[in-house]
Amino acid sequence: MCAAIKQMDVGANVVLITTPAAAEFVRGLGIVDEVVAFDKRGAHRSSAGRGELVASLRSRGPITAVVPHKSMRTMFLARALKAERVVTYADAATRWIASDTIPYPMHIHDTRRHLKLLEPLFPHVLTIEELTPIRLFTSDDVAVIESMVPAAGGPVAVVAPGSAWPTKQ
Repeated sequence: MCAAIKQMDVGANVVLITTPAAAEFVRGLGIVDEVVAFDKRGAHRSSAGRGELVASLRSRGPITAVVPHKSMRTMFLARALKAERVVTYADAATRWIASDTIPYPMHIHDTRRHLKLLEPLFPHVLTIEELTPIRLFTSDDVAVIESMVPAAGGPVAVVAPGSAWPTKQ
């Protein structure tokens, strides 16, 4: 979704709020202008910590929030941001403060589902096929991998199990 916003509006200042675990990974992709680690179990657990985070985000100017998460915690954060526009799913907790809602498209992949959240903001939303590929590695990374993985005659599968959610493990 962030890459699509950057491609559709090159002047947009895209700030992604994510978990501390994902923050470093996303920073290296170059698809957003800034990554903010929302540490709900640490620095932002208290209302004072969340207040500091919100004040920091609000100091940057007008906000449009695209909210794919359905939780109450996310709704409280979005409400505190006092965004000019909030786009979310019609069944999310954030719907109560949203300027735009879309029906939750249950039977499609998350990537396509999240792109649908951009429809109220853009006259034409890029499809997955139209998006510029995101490079997850550098040429140095390729050299390291090639030195570790023997040249095989067929495809190589890499599995990276690591999620807090048992259903994603």
